[in-house]
Amino acid sequence: MITVQNYISDGTAAAGQFVWNGTATVNPVSGGAIGVGKVATGNGTGGGALAGLAVRLITGVLPDTSDGQLTYERGELVTVAIRGDFFVTATGSATAGQSVNVVTATGAMTYGTPGTGEIATGWTVTEGGTTGDLIVISNHG
Repeated sequence: MITVQNYISDGTAAAGQFVWNGTATVNPVSGGAIGVGKVATGNGTGGGALAGLAVRLITGVLPDTSDGQLTYERGELVTVAIRGDFFVTATGSATAGQSVNVVTATGAMTYGTPGTGEIATGWTVTEGGTTGDLIVISNHG
């Protein structure tokens, strides 16, 4: 079972990465500011709280890109998981029981004790692996 909330992408939220609460809302058509909706941003440098893990539930359109990125375009619906178990691609060596951390500038995941510019997400590694492996991260809080 998973718990999710819906957000609107600011153009930097990517499936499989952690996202933050953005500070502005966007109109999906014009790109102009509107007064309703939560905005997901792909970095935490704006001071917003960590929202959760952006997941791909085929609720929004991901453009076909040659770089393999899964970034939601500005104004697209983003489903953000706040609890559950998810497969993600390991960005480094990850061991079961380690904390899942996120680099605030980029949204990239790290594991273990948070370093400079990183914060703990409240998620943990439940099935580990090495760089490029599919691992399982969990948050049942």
